[in-house]
Parts: sequence; structure tokens; C-alpha cells
Amino acid sequence: MKINKKITLMLLAAFIAAGGFFALSEKSPIAAEKPSQHKSHAKYVCPMHPSYTSDKPGDCPICQMRLVPIEDQTINRPPVASKASKKKILFYRHPMRPDVASPTPAKDEMGMDYIPVYEEETVSQDPNSICILHDCPMVKEGTSCPMLIVAEKGEKLECPICKSRIDTSGASNAGSVPLGYVSVLISPQKQQLIGIRTSIIEKKDAKTLIKAAGRIAYDPELYQAQAEYIQSIHSLKNNPDTASSDWAQKLSESAKTKLTRMGLNSQMIQDLEKEEGPDKSLLYAAPDQDVWVYANIYEYEIPLVKVGDVLNVQTPSNVQGNLSGIIRAVDTVVDPATRTVRVRARIKNEKGFLKPDMYVNVSLEADLGEIISVSEEAVFYTGTENIVFVDKGNGIFEPRTLTLGQRAGGFLEVKEGLKEGERVVANGNFLLDSESRLKAALTGMK
Repeated sequence: MKINKKITLMLLAAFIAAGGFFALSEKSPIAAEKPSQHKSHAKYVCPMHPSYTSDKPGDCPICQMRLVPIEDQTINRPPVASKASKKKILFYRHPMRPDVASPTPAKDEMGMDYIPVYEEETVSQDPNSICILHDCPMVKEGTSCPMLIVAEKGEKLECPICKSRIDTSGASNAGSVPLGYVSVLISPQKQQLIGIRTSIIEKKDAKTLIKAAGRIAYDPELYQAQAEYIQSIHSLKNNPDTASSDWAQKLSESAKTKLTRMGLNSQMIQDLEKEEGPDKSLLYAAPDQDVWVYANIYEYEIPLVKVGDVLNVQTPSNVQGNLSGIIRAVDTVVDPATRTVRVRARIKNEKGFLKPDMYVNVSLEADLGEIISVSEEAVFYTGTENIVFVDKGNGIFEPRTLTLGQRAGGFLEVKEGLKEGERVVANGNFLLDSESRLKAALTGMK
């Protein structure tokens, strides 16, 4: 009898313990987060942490990103197969690294699902094809047109909704899209996640600032060449009919050639013929005497600099403040070591502080005129090409190669590749570049 009582008490204790365990498990946070209970009312999800959902808009408490509606969210969700679905999945992309892809569903190192990329998100890379967006008048107002059409030039097509003829006579996009790239279709939700920002191409009057290192001239060789030329000219004037005139003529031509090679232009040589002697400021400086400033500009800046431009000069100590002079000559030979060309300007040395071989800072504002310009941040440099992504509207972004000119205050001169009024991507082009190249590679593997 006592044994039966002990067994009964043990069973009763075990039953009470089990009941307490189940009661605690129902209140535990682990049980409270069952997907069936939590997700039934969830309407918003974090794009970076899909395990966090909410029934109202807000920010993710983990990464502080804005929650997005579940019905519009395709990131980090494995694709659901549907017989009625018309979309064909081409591949699956790494959620954080667009250059990494998988032919089958997969997860990354953090457990996030790869993103499916559908066939209609890739625009044909066939150089004989053209891309057309048909604005169907029967499409419901407020929604984007669903018809992204890739066809050959001149192909006869009609809209399956409004039955109107679709114009395919547009010019082919061959030549504008760089090799190894394709146009990409990005949904508005993805554009918001990437942070795409665009800007309009405009014509504007632009100026660029050229800066160079300069020095006060100390040039005994040029001084000697001037002396030889002046002497030969005086010899010709004083003895026009003597036998030595031929020798003086040859000496004069030789000295003139030497001066031209050293950077003097024809006007400076003509002015030198009126002088009694060579320019002594090439050897030493004196108060109230002009001095020469030599400045070296790079060869790509040569078209921007001409005789008569104002050259601004500033000494490191800035004793005399900002000085300015007029450019008198631009050398005709490029220095093979530095790839620069020397320009010469004459400036006042009122107090005599400027000494031969003193270094100075030189600047010149060059007028580029009215140009088509693009912001520097919009240009993606691949190492061989300058590429921008043109917003064609309705989520299509077309890569395009540019021929650029001068740089002017955060903008670049566009020689070829863009026209006024087009809209280019100014922010987020790195991800577009990865997307375009990846899809081009996968398209080529078909």
C-alpha cells in the first residue's frame, strides 16, 4: 500500500512539473516568435534582415534601414514557383556582392538568400537590336507601361493591348553601349534601396583654373643668344654693301633660329631688333625693372593658353601680394622629361623683391566657352573608358561611353556621347556598373 502511494505521488509530481514546463514554454520569447503566429499579420519587412517583420511602417532596430512593404519586396525571399508566372529566373545574385551569382537558390555567409534576377530585367546585348518603351494609351493611369520591347530595326510589331503599330524605325544603339555592358531595368523599389540619384545634362559657360609652378627667369644662354642676334642686325645695318654682309646675313638667320628654338616668337624677335643690347633682367634684378616669369604647363593644357592671357603670380612669402603679367610667348617644344611647355610673362618688380631663380606660384583662368558638361561623380572610369549610365525612363539605365575634354569646377567637358537634356545617374553608378557587366557576361553565355 505504501508502495502504491509512493508511485502515485511520483506520478503526480511528474505531471505537475510537465504542466509547468509547458506553461513556461508558451510564455517564452522563442515560442512567441513562431513564424505562423508573427508573420500572419506582418506587412513590412527589413530588406537586410528578412527575419524581422512588423505590422506597421518604421525602421529596422538592427540596421536602422527603412522597412518596405512585403507585397513589393522580393529581396532575400526564395522564389515561389508558379505555373502561371511569366517571369523566367536567369540566375541568383549575392545580396551584397553583385559580381557573385549562382545558377540555383543559395545563401550567403550571413544566411541571407540570393536575389533572383528575372529574364525581363536584362535588355538584349545584340548590336542589331533596339530597345523600345511602348506607352500604351490603354494602360491604367499611374502605373508604368509593362511593355519593354527588344526588336530589330524595321521589324513589324503591334501592341497586344491597344493593337496600335509600334515604331521600330529608331536608330540602333550599337556603338553607344560599351563592350561588355548591357542596359539594365531597375524597379523603383530597387532604385530607392540603391540610392540612385540623377542629374540633367546642360550647356553652360565654363572656366577652368590652371595652376603651375613658375620661377623668375635666370637665363644666361638666352641673354647670349640675344646679344648675338642684335650684333648681327647692327652689322647688316652698318655694312649693307660690303663683302661681309653675306656672312652677317647668315649669322643673323642662325641667331634668329636659335631664339625661336628657345621659345621667343616672331613679335618678340622683331622687338629685339630695336634694342641696343640684350635684356639684362635675364641676369639680375633691379628695383622698378620688369622681370620675366617662366611657368610650365602640361601638354593637355596647351589649347587653353595663348599669348595675351593674364598670368597671376604669387610668391611663397607673399611680400608683394598678388602680381600679374601678360603672357608674351609659348614655347614651341615640349619638354620630353616633364611633358610640359614653358610660357613666358613679363611682370613689374616694383620693390626689387623678385630675384632670378626665385620660385613662384602661377595661375591662369582659361575660358572654355559654352560647353556640354557632366558632373565628375557621374562618370565611371574603368581604366580604359569613361562611362555614364543614362536614365532612359521607366527604370531603364543605358551605359554609354564618353569622350571627355577639360575639367572645370567639378564638371567635365563632354566632347561626344551625351546631348543636352539627357539625364544621367550621379549616384549609385557603381552598383549599376556591376549589374550591367554581370548581366552582359551571363547573356553572352546563353
